[in-house]
Amino acid sequence: MTAYKKFLLTWLVIMVIGFLIIFSFLYVSDQFVLPFLLFIFISQIFLSKIICPNCGAPVTYQGKIAGTRIYGGFLHRKCRACEWDLNKDLSGDR
Repeated sequence: MTAYKKFLLTWLVIMVIGFLIIFSFLYVSDQFVLPFLLFIFISQIFLSKIICPNCGAPVTYQGKIAGTRIYGGFLHRKCRACEWDLNKDLSGDR
């Protein structure tokens, strides 16, 4: 599976679980902020594990601003570090 497809699948799972957490805690309790924030930070850890097969940069890497590396959950088809097509295997046969 390509890094792009892994990222799409991970984002889909994160969004579904996130919406389920929000809706369930809205009906059960008013104190849903802490579990939701924990879920956001834990999901960022999973997203940072998906890396570009060419250069090894996380797919969440967005670039540099004033020398500081910026990471986010935005979906890009090309790696921001090396411009590698993330929807292509390293072997290049797809």
